[in-house]
Amino acid sequence: MLSGGFQPSAKVPKIDVPALVMWGRQDTILEGEEFANKFIKALPDAELRWIEECGHVPHLEQPQQTAETIYDFLSSDRIES
Repeated sequence: MLSGGFQPSAKVPKIDVPALVMWGRQDTILEGEEFANKFIKALPDAELRWIEECGHVPHLEQPQQTAETIYDFLSSDRIES
């Protein structure tokens, strides 16, 4: 994985907490089926949530759905309070 000089392939597998991977279903910059699934495979405790009717920037294109997705994840039993 390489994006704009950032090389997450070296860092992502070191994350050892529950993780949320959100991806815009219509992302044409980094195709979700390929890249989102690379994150899911690399993260030991991750879940993938698709943001519908959304491209590369979910927090700008679908802010309500993005916020709800983050809230739901952080409120879930997977996250210790």
